[in-house]
Amino acid sequence: MQPAVSIIIPVYKAERFFERCLQSLFEQTLQNIEYIFVNDHTPDKSMEVLHNVLQRYPNRIPQVRIVEHETNRGSGASRDTGMRQATGEYVIHCDSDDWVELNMYEQMYRTAIQEKADIVCCDFLMEYPNWKKLFSYDYSIETTQHIKELKLMVLYSALWNKLVRRELITGHNIYPFENVNMWEDLGIVTRLRYFSEKTVIIHQPFYHYNVQNPQSIVANKNNNSAYEQMNCAEHIAAFFRDQNAGKEYALVINYLFFLSKYAFIRQWRQRNISLWKTFHPETHRYIWRYKSISPINRINFKIADIGFPHIACILIQLNLKRISLLAHIQRLYKKKNCIIKANKYVI
Repeated sequence: MQPAVSIIIPVYKAERFFERCLQSLFEQTLQNIEYIFVNDHTPDKSMEVLHNVLQRYPNRIPQVRIVEHETNRGSGASRDTGMRQATGEYVIHCDSDDWVELNMYEQMYRTAIQEKADIVCCDFLMEYPNWKKLFSYDYSIETTQHIKELKLMVLYSALWNKLVRRELITGHNIYPFENVNMWEDLGIVTRLRYFSEKTVIIHQPFYHYNVQNPQSIVANKNNNSAYEQMNCAEHIAAFFRDQNAGKEYALVINYLFFLSKYAFIRQWRQRNISLWKTFHPETHRYIWRYKSISPINRINFKIADIGFPHIACILIQLNLKRISLLAHIQRLYKKKNCIIKANKYVI
């Protein structure tokens, strides 16, 4: 019998958090699941944890497939491997250091069948040591207009909170861009959202995104990460042009180019003002239209654009410290494990 849902789990340096992830996956109320674990040549004991935990769930053993990478190839290649191996009616991803609500996949699959949807999305919680940040959709049915409104932050672009009809993937040949491990999910999801005939939202935070893993790829951003984001933006721009939609999505394309080089003006270790100025400088003329960027930072970027980038760098750093301080004060006045709703700005 065909699995209702294929769950793709890339495995790399998740030993500390993997057991909680696995328990939440194997205890799902949905029974007809295919689990695809892609061992991306992890150097720790993550795979040992997998085998040990799996023994506690003998009913799940026949549903588990393990694919081995001979070398570490990155999250993009791991997702690609898993997506090409999947046989389920629907496909979703789960990162090995996160965890999910036990009814997540049953509820999302049931909604997909009832609504005849290509994609079903849900809200999620970003988990910090003593508090949580809620990321929630402000609509129930998605259209391509939401892409044009620059709704491209993690809520809208992550793979792990989206159940996708596998035929949508295979029919349009939507797999990760080669050699892209930062924004690889953005590269996949943007194309899926474009082709989806019906995308619906469940307003429940089924997914728990763990930001406590210092080994995660997001926690270890570097210069290569920024270049990969720039590369991904180029691929997405080429995709829209191939669909003869370059003009229709011009603001999206310019925004992604602009956002991809943010690290070169934000972080002093990666700072490269010359590259920030020369990589698609035409995107600067749309700064006031990038509504997903906070008004303060739009002003700061404009200051950089008119010839004062070093002053802008200082102002951006001060704004980051201001945001951090406000969040800390907010948490002090709330109880432990409080939930704070995320603001609407990317940066």
